[in-house]
Amino acid sequence: QVVYGQWDVAGQFVPPRLVRGWVDWDHIARHKLATFEGELAAALPALGIEGEPAWRHIVIGEVPFALDREDAGVAAQWFLQGNRPNTRGLRVGWPWNKQIGDIYAPGWYFVDFEVPAEQVGKRAWIYFGGVDSEAVVWLNGERLGEHDVWNEPFSFDVAGKLVAGTNRLVVRAYTEGGLAGVYKPIAVVVR
Repeated sequence: QVVYGQWDVAGQFVPPRLVRGWVDWDHIARHKLATFEGELAAALPALGIEGEPAWRHIVIGEVPFALDREDAGVAAQWFLQGNRPNTRGLRVGWPWNKQIGDIYAPGWYFVDFEVPAEQVGKRAWIYFGGVDSEAVVWLNGERLGEHDVWNEPFSFDVAGKLVAGTNRLVVRAYTEGGLAGVYKPIAVVVR
């Protein structure tokens, strides 16, 4: 159970605390989502989107994840459909060291999301709130690029790369310390 933060009578904020080892992940996800939506809204003008996008999908919560202790995933082409290794669930939007411990090896996130047919062919971006510290990103088997600044949001232009129906986003994250992994949500945004 989590005792949620509150203001005490002296005007000091008392942070939430963990009681008996249970965490209300849904409550935390709602808070993280609200914060991320504000960050995303502020970032949209730089992507050429004024106001609300035509369509968006936000990734937060549990997705398939695999540690790559041997660093063999690129050679084994884990980014291709059908080449995914055995996975476990891990939450996007939280550092993996807070979920599975301080393990510093490459980690792979496999995110499937649906795109309505009417959104295909439009200008589109995949926006990352934060990945610690190195990220290499593929969409539907095609390498989009990489990013290596842990505390900066980043995006990739995916115009013409989305397909109607299921799309697969694969993120290989690596860090030698710190937060580890996709610690903020991801958004797919269509103008």
